[in-house]
Amino acid sequence: MTNPDQAFSNLTDYSVRTPEIEDAPAVAGLFNHCSQLISGRNVAEPIDFENLWQSPDFDRLKNVRLVFSPGGELVGYGSVNCHAPYVHVRHQLRVLPDHQLGALPDAILAWGEARARQYIDQAPPDAEVLMRCGIDTKDAFARDLYARHGMAVVRYFQEMVIELGERPAEPEIPAGIGIRPFDQKTELEQVVLAYQDSFQDHFGYVEEPLDKIMEALQYMMDKDPHFDPEVQFVAMDGDEVAGFSLCATTTVEDPEMGYINVLGVRRAWRKRGLGLALLRHSFRKLYDKEAKRVGLDVDTASLTGATRLYEKAGMSVTRQYESFAKVLRPGKDLSTQSI
Repeated sequence: MTNPDQAFSNLTDYSVRTPEIEDAPAVAGLFNHCSQLISGRNVAEPIDFENLWQSPDFDRLKNVRLVFSPGGELVGYGSVNCHAPYVHVRHQLRVLPDHQLGALPDAILAWGEARARQYIDQAPPDAEVLMRCGIDTKDAFARDLYARHGMAVVRYFQEMVIELGERPAEPEIPAGIGIRPFDQKTELEQVVLAYQDSFQDHFGYVEEPLDKIMEALQYMMDKDPHFDPEVQFVAMDGDEVAGFSLCATTTVEDPEMGYINVLGVRRAWRKRGLGLALLRHSFRKLYDKEAKRVGLDVDTASLTGATRLYEKAGMSVTRQYESFAKVLRPGKDLSTQSI
């Protein structure tokens, strides 16, 4: 369909519109209501959507739809998000349980796919283009919905957590390397380059323009009220960034849990114990910030063996996710599949 909103044409009992920033609390409430039923946790707060909808390279008027009941209650949400080189379009969908059995979920997903297809012409002409989404393994509704629309599970991810009963011991850091918070004003580009070098070996990684990643990271550091520069670490070998660990001191789901949002070691510094040192350094510093436990997400079939590293550090699995994908246009896969 040329106009993605045609997907809603038969929803006579609902109204559909684009979001205003003032809608963020209601959207966060919708996400949390659905998540509480699945996992007993909250997963969002209004600032998450305020920041997303106003972030660089995101068009909320084209990429988000809110669905309301006749009584004016927010009952459905759909969004797509895509960045250069426009080969992976990420989709999110939430529908209140009382509205999951009708036509609404299929309409939101059909809108999302139609909007995702509008990115195809922006991708390299010979590249495969996918629509992707992730769900909690316990979410049977979403699994059935995505399968019905031709999406299939391509990967599993896990949340792993360690309980911090006492202050962790000092890590054993490889000789010649020091770990410290990074200087956001002078070292942002070095950290992003280290991220690209580290994550090119991760399943599904697609290289994005350096300036776009820097812009997104700077935006997050400026806008996230929970951002703490004291728990953003680099491992330095002289004047080179050998690895990094970017953390959060708390999460929406659990105010007493710190989170390692992303951790990486560059290829030239692997197999020396640096990943474990960064991990344990992060545990120690998050404990000092009053975290009672620390979590992170990991690919269950990590190409670099990350799961084994986290198990060695004392972490264990608390939750599992499924990653779905659908081919929108066949072509050359630009993402990492193996190393």
